[in-house]
Amino acid sequence: MEYLRMSRTLRRITMGIVGLLLLYLLCLLYPQPFFPFKARRGNITIYASRAVPSSLFDEVNNLLRRSPLDDTTITQRVFVCGSVFQFGFFTRGRTNLGGLCDNRLTRNIFIRPASPDFDRVPGDPRPLSYFIAHEITHSLESHYVGRWSLREPTWLWEGYADYIGDPRSISRLLDVYRARSPQAYDRYALYVTYLLDLEHQDIRDLLRRPPARDSVEAAVQGLAR
Repeated sequence: MEYLRMSRTLRRITMGIVGLLLLYLLCLLYPQPFFPFKARRGNITIYASRAVPSSLFDEVNNLLRRSPLDDTTITQRVFVCGSVFQFGFFTRGRTNLGGLCDNRLTRNIFIRPASPDFDRVPGDPRPLSYFIAHEITHSLESHYVGRWSLREPTWLWEGYADYIGDPRSISRLLDVYRARSPQAYDRYALYVTYLLDLEHQDIRDLLRRPPARDSVEAAVQGLAR
């Protein structure tokens, strides 16, 4: 009898956990009800807790226009979170990020809480348009190579997203590199900028056949001398 009671209790607990997981999955798939404001321009829809200035769309589109991967037939859903808690909820606890594109599951894009005028993400000097363009670029990369492709190296994936979101000259990136204290994304952006701007390679070819990082690093070191 005691065994049957424990078995029923365990079954209820299991069903409760499964129910919560399914509810969470539903929230990830359809987060729109948590964001009362919606603005759309072309294929980009931004969801937020308050009105979004139209200039934000202009800034993002100006950045994306530089990419041959940009495809205005692909719907991009961007959710600017209203709190760090909300951002952590939708990014599965990764509150240290500036933004996240859920490439594998939904391709929904979640961005950290923005400043009151939607100009910046507090605590970061880069504009909000950078974070949105960076994550949309990940969505475009995912559409180009396939949702479940695992062959793209991090340096190429992140470097190209930074190349689009934060355009910088090769000389500026080399200055950061020579300082011996570049952040990982600065190095990745340098590698990609070298390949695209100096070697005039096509990002579509690079995504299909990624070069070895060691060879790119060696070439960059030669430039930095």
